[in-house]
Amino acid sequence: MGQNIVVTGMVLKVMPIGENDRRITQLTKERGKITAFAKGARRPNSALVAAATPFSFGEFEMFEGRSSYTVVRASIQNYFWEDRKRTRLNSSHITISYAVFCL
Repeated sequence: MGQNIVVTGMVLKVMPIGENDRRITQLTKERGKITAFAKGARRPNSALVAAATPFSFGEFEMFEGRSSYTVVRASIQNYFWEDRKRTRLNSSHITISYAVFCL
């Protein structure tokens, strides 16, 4: 607790929190499914805009607090844009399959 960790994972869900922040749900190799906060991710010039995009895959550096994680830095390796545009349930299973394959 109280230290930075680096996880490899895919963003599954994004929700706005307040004016400038986002809450992201990720599937990670190291910790499984986690929820983290990306402070300032809704600002146009933020470095975390890419990290708070659904179906983005990469390495995320996070601060592990007492009860939640906060994204500090992200290095995105791949975007799954074609699956983001689909809305069928079947495409969700395909995207999860991609995430598990990449992990």
